[in-house]
Parts: sequence; C-alpha cells; structure tokens
Amino acid sequence: MDASLAALDRRETRTFALVLAGLVAVVLRESLFLGRILSPADVIYAQPGFDQLRGKGYVPSHRLLMDPFLQFEPWLEWSRAELRAGRWPLWNPLVGCGAPHLANGQSAVFDPFHLIAYLGELPDARAWMAAARLWFAGVGMFLLARGWGLPTLGRWFAGLAYPFCGFVVVWLLYPPAASAVWLPWMLWAATRLLDRRSPETVAALAGFTAGSIFGGHIQTAAHNLLATAAYAGWRIARERSAIGSRLAGFGGAVALGAALAAIQIVPLAAYLSRSPVWTDREREHAGPLGVRPRPLDAVCTALPLIYGSQRRGQPNLARALGVHNLNESAGGFAGLATLIWLAPLGWSQRRQVPVIRFLGALVLVSAAVAFGVPPLAQLAQAPPVLQVMDHRRLVHLVALGLILLGGFGLDQRATARAARRFRVLGWSVAAMLVVAAAAVPLAGEAVREVAWAHYRKTNPPGRVEARAERQIADLMAFLPPYLALSGLQLGVIGWLAGRGERRPGWLAAGLALLDLATFGAGHNPAIARGDYKPRSALIDHLCAVASPPRRILALDPVLPPNTLMRYGLADVRNYDSIETDACLRALGPLFEPDPERGARTSRRRVTWERAAACRNKLERAGVAAVVGSTPPPDGLFEHVEAVAGCWVARLHPTPAIAQVGADGKIRIDAPILRDQAIDVPVTYDPGWRVETNSLGSVRVVEREGFLAVVASGPSRTITLRYDPVEFRVGMALTLAALVTLVARLAPSLGRPRRDPSV
Repeated sequence: MDASLAALDRRETRTFALVLAGLVAVVLRESLFLGRILSPADVIYAQPGFDQLRGKGYVPSHRLLMDPFLQFEPWLEWSRAELRAGRWPLWNPLVGCGAPHLANGQSAVFDPFHLIAYLGELPDARAWMAAARLWFAGVGMFLLARGWGLPTLGRWFAGLAYPFCGFVVVWLLYPPAASAVWLPWMLWAATRLLDRRSPETVAALAGFTAGSIFGGHIQTAAHNLLATAAYAGWRIARERSAIGSRLAGFGGAVALGAALAAIQIVPLAAYLSRSPVWTDREREHAGPLGVRPRPLDAVCTALPLIYGSQRRGQPNLARALGVHNLNESAGGFAGLATLIWLAPLGWSQRRQVPVIRFLGALVLVSAAVAFGVPPLAQLAQAPPVLQVMDHRRLVHLVALGLILLGGFGLDQRATARAARRFRVLGWSVAAMLVVAAAAVPLAGEAVREVAWAHYRKTNPPGRVEARAERQIADLMAFLPPYLALSGLQLGVIGWLAGRGERRPGWLAAGLALLDLATFGAGHNPAIARGDYKPRSALIDHLCAVASPPRRILALDPVLPPNTLMRYGLADVRNYDSIETDACLRALGPLFEPDPERGARTSRRRVTWERAAACRNKLERAGVAAVVGSTPPPDGLFEHVEAVAGCWVARLHPTPAIAQVGADGKIRIDAPILRDQAIDVPVTYDPGWRVETNSLGSVRVVEREGFLAVVASGPSRTITLRYDPVEFRVGMALTLAALVTLVARLAPSLGRPRRDPSV
C-alpha cells in the first residue's frame, strides 16, 4: 500500500476511534461519570426480605437481568479478591457446599477486559469494562468493513452500528457479549492471513480466537469460530489458489488460539465430564425432532419491542404468547432501516462484490437455524456437540451480516422500479402498523384475560391482581406509540426509497443508528450506588447466626441462589449451569423433582417439608439456617424467628473437625485413628490434594457426595489444597502455546513492516 494512503487510513482509524469513544461515553455517561453503577442489582428490592426497603410494589429497572446480579457480579468480585490475594480462583466455597470456580467458564477469569476490574475498583469498573468492550467491538468492525471494501460511509456505519446491535446490547452484562465482541477481529485477522500468511497474521488470529474463548461463553466462541471458518472456506474454495498452504495456515492459527486458551478449556471440559449438564441439555433439546419453528421470535429482528420487554414501564407479552425472552429473540436486530432497505440494497450488488454473497448466506443460514426453520435447524441440531448447543444465539451472526450488508447498501443505487415497489410495500406496512397502534386499546380486555391467566400460574394469589393490572397499564402506555413510531419510520424509509438516485445515504444510516439507540436506551440500567448491595435486617441477622463456614438454605422465592454470595454468605444451592454429580448426590433429596425438564440441578424448588426431612444432611453440610417467605408448618423446627417479613429456622450444624480457611485450604487438626474416615463439609471433587500430613499417608475419598479423608495410620495435622490436574495441564498447554507464539514472532520483531496500513 502507498505510504500516503496508509497515513490516510491511520488518520481515519484514529478519528473513528475517537468518535466511537465519544458515543460510548454518552451512552454510558451516568455510570462512567455521574456516580451511578452499571448493574441490575435493584432487582433485589422485589425479593422477600428486601421488599420492605422500597415497598412491596417496587418494580426493578430491568426484571430480566437476573444472571448478572446472581452470577457474574459476585463471581467477578470473588475472582478479583483471590487474584489480589495471590491465589488462582479455582474453588468457590460460598456456593453449593463448594464448587469449581475458574472451571465453570462463565466466571471468565482470564477475560482481558476483566483486568479493568482486577486493577481498578468495583463496582465502578463494571461500566469501564462495558465501555471498553463496546469500543473494541466497533473498532474491530470498522477495520473489517474497510478490509472488505466497504465505502467510507458504509464502514463508519458498520463500526458505529455493531456495538449497539441487538445482540451486544441485550447481552452486554453477560459472557455472550464478552465473546461476541471478538468476532469482527477474528474475521479481520482471517482476511489478512488468507491474503498473506505471516507470523504476525497467524498470531493475530490465534490471539483473537483465544480472546473469544476467554470472554466466558464457549457457545458464542464456537459460533464465532464457525463463522470465521465458513468465511475462510468460502475464500479458499472461490479463489482456488495455494489451497493446502492457506488451509494449514488458518488451521494452525485456530489450533494455536485454542492452545492459548487451554488454561480455560481443559478445566471446563473436566468439569463438564463430571456434571449431568450434558445429558440434561440433550434431553432438553430432544434432538433434531425437538426443534420447532419460532416465527413470532423472528418478528423481533424487525420490531424488537413488539412484545414489550421486562424493563420498568414496559409490558411483557412474550411469555404469555410463547415467545422467548428479549435476550433470545431480539439479538439479530440491526435497525429497521438496515433490515428492510439497506441490507437488500447491498444484496443487489452481489455480482459486483463477491463477499456480499457470503454475507447473504451467513444471514439466511444463521436466521434459519436460530428461528427453527426446517430443515436447516434440524440439521444443525443433529451432529454431536452441536446437539447440546443453544443455536438461538446465532442471531449474533444475523446482526453482524445485516450491518455489513447495510454498509454495502449505503454506496449503491436501487433501480427506479425496485424503489417504486418498495415505496408501495413500505407505506402499506406502515399504514398497518398505525392501524394496529390505534387498535391496541380496543384489545385491552382480551389482553387483561391473557395477563390474568399468565400471572395466576407464576405468582401467589395476593399478587395476581396488581401485576395483571400493571401489565395492562404498561401495555396501553407503551405499545400504541411504539407501533405508531415504527410505522412512521417505515414511511420515512419508503420516502427515501422513492428518491432513487437522490437518496441521501447519510440520512438512511442515521435513521438506523437512531433506531438502535432507541432500542438500547435503558436496557442496561445505571442504578444508585446504594442500590448495588443494599443491606436488610434479614442479611444482618443471617450474618450474625450463619456466617461462613456455616451455610444457609433459602426457599424460593427468598434470596434466589447466589444472592447470599454478594454478602459473603454461603448458600448450599449453586446458581450455575454446571454442577457436579457429587454435589447433586450430596443434596439431591432436598430438591423437588422437575418433571417438565427432568433436569438435575440445585435450582429446583425446595420446601419446608423437604428441608426438615433432609435435616441430618443439611447439618452435616454445615447449614445453620433455613429461610422462607412463609412460616414452616408447626413442629418441623424447634427454633423459628420472624425477620423482615421472612422466617428463619435455626439448625445445629455438626461440629466439623475439618475447617476451610480463608486461603481456600482445608485443615484438620485432631487425632485421627488408622483407617478412620473424617468427613469434610465440602462437595467431593477429585482436585483436592494432600499438602501437609504429620504421619502416614492420606487418601481423599467420596462419602455420599461429600469429601472425606482416610489416614493409613495415626495422624493429627492434615492440610488439603485444591489443585486439580486439569488446571495444571491447561496451564502447561497455554504456556507451550505462548512459547511457540513468541518463537515464531521473534525473527520478525524489529523488522520494518511491508504493509504499514492499520
């Protein structure tokens, strides 16, 4: 590339990066600069035990975002605390009688963006992590768009639209978005590698592949890799030059990336091998024949809020209509103008720009699989491994493909005939939406009946009427203006289409970006600092009577699993998609069967009666208190207290000879006879190793799902440390990959670059 053109490219990249940073700062201004916290943690005020702090009718900022509250926020705090203490965060003693932490994958211990939290302060760092991810995603998309030949306006549009597309916005506080932001970079690196194989291009694709895996969502990382491999295969098949060399270069880079991420992959694989989650997923998905078309979900690609959402002030019609949550249905949203005008306009140029054919195929195949369109959806569910994946998240590829097609469309001109056809179609659909907006109030009674039926199934009797009436009020306030504005937008798009050659591309791009901004507003709430971790009388009481190493059992709907971890308390339930068979053997009888799904998990319902029946096991596990929103039946427990509208039954945990220290080690300091088994109130895992033993040899064994040690001779002091072999193997592979990468790059370090472009 000519040096002057390279300088222009660098200048444009810097300008774009600054503009995008400014937009991200505006979007997240409250949590970046105004003292608020990027978190949905105010959902806690709707839970028994906290509802007295804000009143029983409190509506959280976003009712759907429970996982960030229950999992990712406390997990990040735990990882940060352990790393700052100089320990790998391998084991979490505060959930499920202890559970692997790094190995669960979604804890994302090695996510590069988590460095912001490790080096900074929580919870403020959460906003800066989100901002960094959005900026990173946009810059990667901009570079990819330029590398694929999009015009100036098109690449600016792509770079600004992708960070705010449906998938990234709805999953911003989740690992799927943390993995998805690497996809443009993977495609960009693959493009450069296929153009010219070198140590630098191989290293780039390997690094971005590893970054996607470290993001914490292995399924999204797999989808990223499938999309990148499909692009590489399309390029190689189309160009038919140096096929063997290019396949070897691409395959080697991907293999090197997987090896770099082995420190995450190997522990995750070992954890899955000891968990029923794989079998449960197979049963849940029911094979290829269990895939059903989801046309109502597909509508959200055009109108993402057509069924409302779980944001404060909006109705939530999705569940009553059998539609998946907004997170699953609206991920492919790239702006209404992008979907129905810019992307088709880009597709019309497929003969002139070959990569457009690939993008069109990517969008159609991904949408078909994500929305259950036969036979593609059934075929995607048939192969091993893919059989247990959630392919609804392929809407991520739909959004990316539509945005790139839209970028190409911004530089093209439609024929007058096509423009006239679209103008008639656009205005007809716009009129239908306006009529629908006017008809919503007339359907109020029918919707009221649907809302009542839905809430009778999911709420206690005292809450049905209030929630159903609030649903109606939200519907009447939200849906008519939303439909009317969507119709107006279609009318404007029809007007733009009718202009043909005179169509102002910047106006179409601006309309799509405005649509994305409107959709994303308020989806990731910024709450008051005091709402991030509020204290209640219930939490204070539990801290006094059941602080670690003692544990707590909460009955639904009190303190959903993992809530207690936010306060440094230990819960015998584990809010994680992966749990070991040993954990469920230890406490399986505690949980009600799940006949609908048949899944074995500690997320199942627990009753006072089951808690009483399993009292001996609970006391053996160190449980000192059981908490419920209703009083237990008379005679089940001797000591019951009413606290903050809840009831706390006190247990008497078995005095444990073995204690789990603050450093994560288990210490036994008592006389132990030959072949005597000493129970440890920790879930069994083969990763526990004997670090110190005063006399004889010691074996770590399982007893009814719990950990136990057996000494071959008299002993007194024993120390166990969690040191799973899979972590050591993963670390060795990662270090070997790093050494290989550095060795490959070393000869080229210091040499002038042949291609100075950015």
